Amino acid sequence: MPAVSVIIPVYRSEATIGRCIRSVQAQTLADIELIAVVDGVVDKSKDILEKLAAEDRRLRVAVQENAGVSAARNRGLEMAEGEYVVFVDSDDTIDADYLASLYAEREHDLVMCGHKYISGGTVTDKRPGDMRLDLGDSGQVAALVANPLIREICGKLYSTAIVRRHGLRLDTTMRLAEDTCFALRYVAHCRTVRLIAHSGYNYFAAPVARKYRMNAADAAHHLHTVLALLDDFERSHAIDLKRLKENYVMLFTGTFMRFLAHIGSHGQFVSEVRTYTHSVPGAVAYPPRVVFRFLESQLILRAPWLGYFIRRTFL
Repeated sequence: MPAVSVIIPVYRSEATIGRCIRSVQAQTLADIELIAVVDGVVDKSKDILEKLAAEDRRLRVAVQENAGVSAARNRGLEMAEGEYVVFVDSDDTIDADYLASLYAEREHDLVMCGHKYISGGTVTDKRPGDMRLDLGDSGQVAALVANPLIREICGKLYSTAIVRRHGLRLDTTMRLAEDTCFALRYVAHCRTVRLIAHSGYNYFAAPVARKYRMNAADAAHHLHTVLALLDDFERSHAIDLKRLKENYVMLFTGTFMRFLAHIGSHGQFVSEVRTYTHSVPGAVAYPPRVVFRFLESQLILRAPWLGYFIRRTFL
């Protein structure tokens, strides 16, 4: 059994997958396996991986019909034979001591580190302070759940036993915050978490930032899924996560606003706004007027007539 399984979802990655794989192969912790899941053959990624696999028996390549990054990661979890699991994205790299640094703290249920954010020629080092969190302490649970690092699936060492014992998988119905939901579901089964002052994960910024657009039903589904998890943490640990919930309301409302900006029909606009503003308040105890005001204040900056339309139609 390998010490660590490294799961790499691959889609349109021919320009970066070689760099990614080589960084994993160069790890000082040699007892590892690499699992690359090609999520649809659309470029030369599969050919590159098969050539690399012929040279390194630790690399296994799986190919599936395009089903999304969550499905690819789930396929990797099913294939994993390692005692522990980490995720690496196909356009990122890891420093040579990355896995060894995480693995050294494996007595904890979850080990987390920071990352380097690389955009053009600028490198921003984001690393946490060294700390051990006891999740029997409600204050430490609240601090962990609110920590921005928990929202990323990468930069963590997961126990394969915990993943399989509780049937943990990524939600394939989600396009945004699915990694946050996986991490939160995992943390719910942890006793201790270790944060290390290390930033061996190298996150390369995309040339063009991806901006999600979601219709009312999709945005509300995503929001309710995240809020339900946060509700569970509030109940089980007697903590207050209202501020964090508000942040997610704003996040998914932003995706909905980008969708609204592309609507050409007044009828559809009215229907979508009604659906969203009546779905969201029930989850966060906000009156519809609060959400309307937020939508109005943001939309009027983009298209004044939309703000005016909301005000006259709904307020």
